[in-house]
Amino acid sequence: MTQRFHIIPAVFIVLRKNDYIFLLRRYNTGYSDGHYTLPAGHVEAGESFHDAAIRELAEETGIVVSPQQVHAVHTMYRYRKDEPYLDVYYEVSAFEGEPENKELHKCDHAEWFPIDALPEQVLPYIPFMLENVRKKYLFSEFSCEWKHTHL
Repeated sequence: MTQRFHIIPAVFIVLRKNDYIFLLRRYNTGYSDGHYTLPAGHVEAGESFHDAAIRELAEETGIVVSPQQVHAVHTMYRYRKDEPYLDVYYEVSAFEGEPENKELHKCDHAEWFPIDALPEQVLPYIPFMLENVRKKYLFSEFSCEWKHTHL
């Protein structure tokens, strides 16, 4: 009998201001340090994806939003080193205040980047997701280990 694996639930938040998105550079985490990513994190036990997105955005950037300000835009099955993830991407474009890096022990830089000119050192599934959102694809699959990605 084939053994089933457990999927790790995660959320990513596209904090958007016009044609810019807010990215954080990973630092001292042991995973892709030096690469930019969106505010993100794991869904905790008993927590919904939506609530996790709101919590992670506040924890990592200081931006507090209501549930109505957070909109799911994409879902991705992501496979990394025998760890399958189910990532739900949310967009927040209506918010007050200016985001900042609230987790200095995990990120060493935060900045707004033009959505069409992301830094070279960005996690590869971020531009892949943004392209899928632009095309209005609701679901994709991604792995650096596969020879190609799936839409």
